[in-house]
Amino acid sequence: MIKNRMLIAFTILVLGFTSCDKKEDAVATLNDTVNLKTNEASQTDLDGLIYMREEEKLARDIYVYLNELYQIPVFENIAKSEDYHTNRVLALINFYGLTDPALPELGKFSNVDLQALYDDLIVKGQDSLIAGLIVGATIEEVDILDLKEYLSQTTSDTIKTLYTNLLRASGYHLKAFNAQLAFRGITYVPQFLTWEQFDAIINSNIPAGGGTCLDSLVYAITDNEEAALLFMREEEKLAHDVYVNLFNQWNIPVFDFISRSENIHTTQVLTLINFFNLEDPASVNPGEFNNPDLQILYDQLLAQGSESLISALTVGATIEEVDIVDLTDRMAQSTNNSILIVFGNLTKGSKAHLRAFVAQLQFQGVTYVPQFLTQEEFDAIINGD
Repeated sequence: MIKNRMLIAFTILVLGFTSCDKKEDAVATLNDTVNLKTNEASQTDLDGLIYMREEEKLARDIYVYLNELYQIPVFENIAKSEDYHTNRVLALINFYGLTDPALPELGKFSNVDLQALYDDLIVKGQDSLIAGLIVGATIEEVDILDLKEYLSQTTSDTIKTLYTNLLRASGYHLKAFNAQLAFRGITYVPQFLTWEQFDAIINSNIPAGGGTCLDSLVYAITDNEEAALLFMREEEKLAHDVYVNLFNQWNIPVFDFISRSENIHTTQVLTLINFFNLEDPASVNPGEFNNPDLQILYDQLLAQGSESLISALTVGATIEEVDIVDLTDRMAQSTNNSILIVFGNLTKGSKAHLRAFVAQLQFQGVTYVPQFLTQEEFDAIINGD
């Protein structure tokens, strides 16, 4: 009995607590594990594994397709997570000596109901980016309900551990799609979960570090990631406040348009600050900053931008250069996909803003020379990177 319990504990460790960097080793170790006679699976359990193998593959295949279509990180990141999930189910399918139902081709399924669902969701996801994000949220809702049902039916400790981890990750994925929709002004309405269930997932706390490998979009953040969020919150506010002031002085639309965009950017960072229960550093007063370096920079840029319209446009391009460099540096120090998604979107916005200011300067007969980016990096951005 003691030997069997130790073997069960080892298998649970492999399934639930293996480092994300050792996924393939975890699968190989599980496949080498011998009989768990105290942890036998029922026919319902085996049928559930067969179904979940293809349901996780369905999610992966759809997200791969939508990433190719819309090119935003959330689809790529969750597709990678779902690929890991379907392989974790495969490990148990192999362990119990079952025949793998998953077909190797993307978008092809042995289960006719899943094939029909895949075809339907692909058509819906093609309508627009918003439709694609709604498809993602819908998939995660269905996944959550199916996993909960299978969890309620099994007595297998190993299967419970697997499904619990998949259920946790699906909750994070749902939160990620909901956040993406919220950033675009869309309120997602749950289609299969009750509002109470949906709100409980969206408002759930992120686990502290340690424990299971969270191959999902959000988890505990490091000190560097916390510092990055607090700094970028005020740096985006700096851009907003400078552009509002310069628009009032020079009354040309580029400052007004980009200031509105920067307001969205700083609010997106605030969303993550609130999500991770951090204290917002941003002052409600325009031109005031808690970070003393940003306060000095704001004062300098505002004085420079007041000299002439050319100087003001040069200030705009300078701000966007600094923003791109800072975002790139902070993304290189982060492994948290929620932060990477937001910072990636902010970087795209800053590149578009830089192109706008450079175009305005060219219209004024001035060639902007990059001050912080290399010439190669600058040229790539201006040419549409």
